[in-house]
Amino acid sequence: MARYETVVIKGRNRRGKEVRIKAEGFTARAFQHELDHLDGVLFTDRLTSLDTLQRVEDLQAEEQEEAVAAASG
Repeated sequence: MARYETVVIKGRNRRGKEVRIKAEGFTARAFQHELDHLDGVLFTDRLTSLDTLQRVEDLQAEEQEEAVAAASG
């Protein structure tokens, strides 16, 4: 299943103060993954093909390459 590239998460900190976090890339995926857990959904429930599995390290490297490419123009 496709994930949003950018998300805005709203919640409360330990003291009850409302917080907003804007995340993109790998961090946005991680938030969506964790929110799935709160809804009782596991990543295997969303898996459509074994061909789409990627290692976390590969995703992080890809994100870093994109950031370098964007910074260099």
